[in-house]
Amino acid sequence: MSVSGRSIPKVSVIVRAHNAATTLPRLLDCLAAQTLDKLQIMVIDAASTDATLRVLSMAQERDVTLEAAHIEADEYPHAYNLGIERARGTYLFFMDGSDTMARGTLERLYTLCEDHNLDLAMGSVGTSERSFSGQLSTRVLYDSNDQFHRDAWRFFALGLLPYPEGKLMRRSCVKQAGSLFSCDGGMSFMVSFLKEASGVAFDPLAIYNANTLCDPVGWGITDCMEDGSQDMLDELFASWGLSQDAQTQSMLQNRYLAGLIASIIHTCSPACELDGAQKRAHIEKAIMDDRTQKVAHGDRSLRSLIARMMLAAIRRKDVTMTMKEGELFSWLTRRYPNLKMDLV
Repeated sequence: MSVSGRSIPKVSVIVRAHNAATTLPRLLDCLAAQTLDKLQIMVIDAASTDATLRVLSMAQERDVTLEAAHIEADEYPHAYNLGIERARGTYLFFMDGSDTMARGTLERLYTLCEDHNLDLAMGSVGTSERSFSGQLSTRVLYDSNDQFHRDAWRFFALGLLPYPEGKLMRRSCVKQAGSLFSCDGGMSFMVSFLKEASGVAFDPLAIYNANTLCDPVGWGITDCMEDGSQDMLDELFASWGLSQDAQTQSMLQNRYLAGLIASIIHTCSPACELDGAQKRAHIEKAIMDDRTQKVAHGDRSLRSLIARMMLAAIRRKDVTMTMKEGELFSWLTRRYPNLKMDLV
């Protein structure tokens, strides 16, 4: 499964495991079935309270080359950053402890990077319910950075970016970019890496299976207003000279809008710890924001009934109606947990 000693691995697989006792064996089995040799496999236990450590210890008894570590913080950034620090491979590949990948995925991505001198190779990403590769059914190899930059909006719109898992990234590029994880769902890591990366490809037959995965709109419920994720994306595309590109701007506005609606729905749910006055103040601030109003009044065709309903109230700056609609959609998501509701 893994390399031993101090030889240079082809790929360092960094696994973040938090309460993954039931899923970790499946993940390790999928890594054992990979067709690429010389792997460095590291599993970082992030403050698990179940039997994850025991499962990991048993796995190490079967494979002495399997590397393991334990940290007291359960936030995933600490686990991934420790993995980056200890990685020795030419490439990095991040995995959550509940995920798997198809046989041959690592070899397909590694071969792409080696044959074409790429810093990034992406595969299809999906859950049991949906695939985020969308209409990208054939392999795509970008001959120039400019070509990828102009097409990057598509990968963000589909949700393949900024999701860091399921991608092969050249470690030297990660180091040169100074990319580290923080509590923003991998956004700052991927943005800094993408600014530095040269050479990108996509292979739909390299398949990463995520047990749970965020919608294409983004990582956190309140990304667009609190952690600066939207600003990071704006700055990234501006640095690529795409501030006026119509497709890029449409993606950014849809992403902002979907993040806003998700934030409102979450704020109106019982899970939100704010009191009634605080919830109202939070939503009022969000919908009165100049950018919110500019995006809300933009000329766009929305397939989502949720977006069409909520946009009417947002455009009017009607806080009361916005909250009522947020409460309704929050109730629907709790009452029908398997109900899929598109936000844009």
